[in-house]
This record gives sequence, C-alpha cells and structure tokens, in this order.
Amino acid sequence: MKIDSKHLLSLTAVVLAVLAITAVVVYALTADRQTVRKAVAAIAGEPPIPSGKLQLTFSGGRQIVLPQTISADGARYANTDESLVFWDKGDEATFYQAGQTADICKINRN
Repeated sequence: MKIDSKHLLSLTAVVLAVLAITAVVVYALTADRQTVRKAVAAIAGEPPIPSGKLQLTFSGGRQIVLPQTISADGARYANTDESLVFWDKGDEATFYQAGQTADICKINRN
C-alpha cells in the first residue's frame, strides 16, 4: 500500500490530535481536581479561582487569616460574610471592618 504525502500529513495530524487528547485525559486523571478546574477555567477564559490566604496580626496580638477572593485589580482577601476585607493594590492597602471606616495605609516594601 502506497501513501502519498497528502494522506501522510492527514494521518500525522490525526495521530498528534489523539496524543494531545490522551495527554489531557492522563493529566486529568493524575492531577488533583483543583488543578484541573484551574486549567479548564483558563482554557475557557474564566477568571482564576484564588487559592492564597493572608494572615493579619494586630498590635494586641490578635490574628486573623483571610482567604483570597477574586479581584479585578490588586490582591483581595475577605472572610465569608465580607465583614473583614483586606485589599492590596499597588503601594496601598485598605482594611475594611464592618461598621467602621476603612483604614488606608501605604505599603513599605523595603
């Protein structure tokens, strides 16, 4: 059986496509679910799912850990009911506490 270059190119494209699909399936089976969700969201053009956290320590020793939330600009951390929010954008950080005015401070990165 003789295969011309046109058919060989088509066959090569099919084999590469099958290999790519196999790699995605193997990756999906071996990676943790959070990693797979992030990869699928990135392909679909969805915003990433934040996974960081921030620990705030106040002068009296009180500590709060806030999970990262979605932010269009800067890094935003908040508790589930949004009563505590820390937002870092550029060289400023804003801390919101329910029922109080926001505290805005400059960040010294030295």
